[in-house]
Amino acid sequence: MKRPSTLTLLLLVSIAIPIAFLPVWAVLGTISPYLAFAFFILPLLVFLPLFLYVSIRRTLRRTKRQFEKLAPTDCIVCGEPLPKASLREARRVQGPHYETVHPELWRWSEKWRRRALPVVLSTLFVIATIATYGLIIRDYVLFIIGIALVGISILVISWFQKWKLKSFKTQWKKSMNG
Repeated sequence: MKRPSTLTLLLLVSIAIPIAFLPVWAVLGTISPYLAFAFFILPLLVFLPLFLYVSIRRTLRRTKRQFEKLAPTDCIVCGEPLPKASLREARRVQGPHYETVHPELWRWSEKWRRRALPVVLSTLFVIATIATYGLIIRDYVLFIIGIALVGISILVISWFQKWKLKSFKTQWKKSMNG
């Protein structure tokens, strides 16, 4: 069995002290502010930032692993195996396949990435900012409408891209069969 790390021991000790002190506090009813500080507040002031640090670090590691798995290993149109690449390098490593075998998809993807995506993202950012402003000034209708517009826009964009990819797949299958 592996020895627990110093960070794990600090987390355990800093949460065990307040938990062990709670029954004493409940039995005594009232306690000295110095005891409350020493046995409850101080350990929690150590535990909470450490717990936050460990949680964020774990979440970031898990997310990084998931993003590394997201890079496609097969062509999304024809299913041909592609060279393995990280998500960051997928376009550079796998791009030549799409550029030569599926030039229509490549041109559409480039056009979408260079022209439409910046416009769409900036518009969604403006709508989200206005919705947040509505929340700040307590205009909840503006907030709800703004968030609904952002959500619906994201769903429509996702649906459109899936529809376009499906049309490219269908077009490729027809050209292979015909």
